[in-house]
Amino acid sequence: MAIDKSKVAIGFMVAGTLAVIFGAISAIMGPSVMKNQIAKNTIIDPKNELSYTMWKDVPVPFFMSVYFFNVLNPKEILKGEKPMVEQKGPYVYR
Repeated sequence: MAIDKSKVAIGFMVAGTLAVIFGAISAIMGPSVMKNQIAKNTIIDPKNELSYTMWKDVPVPFFMSVYFFNVLNPKEILKGEKPMVEQKGPYVYR
């Protein structure tokens, strides 16, 4: 059974054209759709059951530790020396 190369080529061209069209639509519409979904799902409102219940009843304890580092020798670093830092923290948020 011989495969007609022109039909395969046409199939690849159609698939490629569809991929380019879908990519262009995604590039144009994607950021606004993502922005709308993020805005919709991050508002803590009792009407929005998913985000509200996740905020109200956090299933897993959430802790965030933040460390800051104070650079003690910024001028020397610009000259190529090794940085000296002073650790501040941890600042823990629950």
